[in-house]
Amino acid sequence: MRLRARLQRLERDKGTDRSCPACRPRRGLTALVDVTPMPEGMVAGATDAPLPCERCGAVPESVVEVVEVVVESRAAG
Repeated sequence: MRLRARLQRLERDKGTDRSCPACRPRRGLTALVDVTPMPEGMVAGATDAPLPCERCGAVPESVVEVVEVVVESRAAG
């Protein structure tokens, strides 16, 4: 195998990140957000959720929603 062909194959197989360059530093991060449980059993949206990227419109972080359920008595749980 010639050196030039080997170099081209290595560059092709390198697996470069082709995602949005504006939000690339935010990729792979995890954001914990608190959501409020409603009386009907549903949850209200999080107000502290990460904002989408201005360039591509995607949210690059992994968003984990934390719902805290308060039980009044042991029998209710």
